[in-house]
Amino acid sequence: MSNEFKHTVEADIRGVEHTQDEFAVRESVIGPNILLASGVYFHFDDPLRTGVSVEDIAHALSHLCRFTGHCREFYSVAQHAVLVSQLVPPELAYQALHHDDVEAVMGDMSSPLKKLIPEYKRLEHEIERAILAQRGIRLPMPDEVKRADLIALRTEQRDLMPELGGKWMSLHGIKPADIALVPMSPAAARAAYLLRHEELWPEYAARHQPQATPLQPRTRSA
Repeated sequence: MSNEFKHTVEADIRGVEHTQDEFAVRESVIGPNILLASGVYFHFDDPLRTGVSVEDIAHALSHLCRFTGHCREFYSVAQHAVLVSQLVPPELAYQALHHDDVEAVMGDMSSPLKKLIPEYKRLEHEIERAILAQRGIRLPMPDEVKRADLIALRTEQRDLMPELGGKWMSLHGIKPADIALVPMSPAAARAAYLLRHEELWPEYAARHQPQATPLQPRTRSA
C-alpha cells in the first residue's frame, strides 16, 4: 500500500469516526420533548409541565392518518374523533371527541403493535391522563365511548380499508354506522374538530365544574 493511499484511507477513517462521534453527541442532547405547532415544547417526562391547547390537538390530529396510512385515501384521526362524538349520547359527546387526544403528541401507533410494547402503553396512559385533565376529562373513558369507537372503526373498515382484508375478529358483532364516510382534507378536519369542541365545551363545563376548567393562556417555553 502506497503512503499516499494509506494517508487517504486513514483520513477517511478519521472522518467516519468524527461523524460517528458527532452523531453520538447530537443524540445525547436530544431531550424527551417535542415542539408543538404553537411553538411550545411538550415534555414526555413531565406531561403536566406544558399545556397543550385544543388548537395544537386539532392541528396534529388533522394531519395524522388513521390505520398508519393504509386506508384507501387520507382519513385523519381528527375526523375519526368527530365521528365518534356523533355516535354517543349527547352528554358523552365531549369526552368522545377528545378520546384520542394523546395521539397529538404520541402519534397513532397501531393497536397490534402497542400490545408488543407494554412500556409504551404505560407511558401513553400516563400522558393521556395528563392531557385529558387539561380538557377537564378523567379516565377511564365511559363504556359508551369505547363502543362508539368500535362502531366508528367498523364503519371505517367498511368504507376506507382494502376489501381483501376480510373480517376483523375484534369487530365481531359490531355493526357499522348508517352513514357513508367522505374523508376530509386536513384543513377541513381541523376546522370540524375545533367547531365540535366549541359546540360541546360550554355544556360539558357547566355540568362538570369545578372538574372542567379551561386551559389558561401559556407563555412560550423552551
